[in-house]
Amino acid sequence: MDNEESDGNVDLGLFEKKLHRLRLALPRLCVFPGFERDEVVGAFLELLETVGDDAGAVRFYQGYFAFVRVLRGRSWPEYLVGCVMRSRPELYGMSWEELGLSDLLKRDLRALQEAADLEPDKVKDWAAHRWPELGDEQGVFTGFLSWREWPCWRMELGRPGERGMSCEDRLLGQSVFYGQRALFGQDVGGSGEAMEWLCRRQQEFVAVFAAERDWADNGSRLCEHWRRLGTGVFQVATAFCWEPGRGLIPVERPDPVALNNLFRQEREQRVIRENTETFLRGYPASDVLVYGSRGTGKSSLVKALLNAYAERGLRLIQLRKKHLAALPEIAGEVVGAPLKFVVFIDDLSFDEKESDYKELKSLLEGGLASRPPNMLVYATSNRRHLMPETFAERGGEVHAQDAVEEKLSLADRFGITVTFLSPDQESYLAIVRGLAEQAGLLGRDGMTEEMLMEQALRWAVLHNGRSGRSARQFVQQFGGGR
Repeated sequence: MDNEESDGNVDLGLFEKKLHRLRLALPRLCVFPGFERDEVVGAFLELLETVGDDAGAVRFYQGYFAFVRVLRGRSWPEYLVGCVMRSRPELYGMSWEELGLSDLLKRDLRALQEAADLEPDKVKDWAAHRWPELGDEQGVFTGFLSWREWPCWRMELGRPGERGMSCEDRLLGQSVFYGQRALFGQDVGGSGEAMEWLCRRQQEFVAVFAAERDWADNGSRLCEHWRRLGTGVFQVATAFCWEPGRGLIPVERPDPVALNNLFRQEREQRVIRENTETFLRGYPASDVLVYGSRGTGKSSLVKALLNAYAERGLRLIQLRKKHLAALPEIAGEVVGAPLKFVVFIDDLSFDEKESDYKELKSLLEGGLASRPPNMLVYATSNRRHLMPETFAERGGEVHAQDAVEEKLSLADRFGITVTFLSPDQESYLAIVRGLAEQAGLLGRDGMTEEMLMEQALRWAVLHNGRSGRSARQFVQQFGGGR
């Protein structure tokens, strides 16, 4: 880099060359296309545009304050690293290892680090010499408009774990960059919340990478981070919803339900967890249909898998039944990503006249295009065969059995079907007991287990019967009222 200082003063000529260099380089990054569309980076580029010969002091003043305003007190170097981390890089046919050592990535990182190192005091000093009217005490730029009074953007760096990451920071740059234990040396627990873990990883990486003296020499570290946690929108969250026209939308606060919050599901959990762990190890696994009575914890179990296995690379994409036609688009979004995706379709069933199920049939088995190997479908339903069967349809067609088989074949295409039965009284009370112990109800205000069980049975009679959902609602209501 150019030596900008001589005897403690800014070499204005060299500094202006740096500004022009950044003005040309940042909108034309190779590995990070679209970087300039970020709101803060865009404001920074608008500021650099005022360096041109035809720009005046007023335009520079407006651009300076616009940039400070949108940065909103965040550290400028850390913000840039956050954008880099959340970007969706152009691989140019290279592997992660090759990209980490490539001259293209090094070039981009050098330009970004030069932008990150741009100190506001030096910018103000340069501007005061570039436009003498800024320093003219008889002119407009006096008092609170004086360049000496202009606020400086933050340059200092934090430390890993020093500051909490706000929701705003978590979603940094999302509008622009959509596009096992062996993983981190930690055991997989059943009670961790996936987003908290992801935010910690993001914050640690940003703080460490921003503090490096030469970002270009650490391209391999950046690529390893991408390889483990994904790129683009997958850096932002662990759970997503699909919205037509908008694509994958991050779920900012996924359900924190954990596997150890779900009682009397030992058999069901074992089947689904074994399939999921096989999938995460990179071996062929099956799509899963979770069928059973309402309130038995079908959906909760699928959502709990995310909190148990996010650290091993599992991500959840919720898809509404009415958007099943988007399955090929979702497959295109996740193909090649270094993560494993479960497309979660909750409460799946079809009426007699609906034909959307054909999209799902094609994806599960039978379509011409192959499905990405890092994508499975987990669906829940209250109907074993997903569609109603009537005697009328058996007699209304010439080939009645063909109509029946057409509908039944959808459920058959799920490799695993797990059935959830309504709990008997013993199981229902066991669920209540487990939830009450976690909530600390037993022993509170003299509450005995016998008293709690009596109240739980009364609740089941007066409300929705015996189910895991009823047990949870009872504990929530009973605990809040004491």
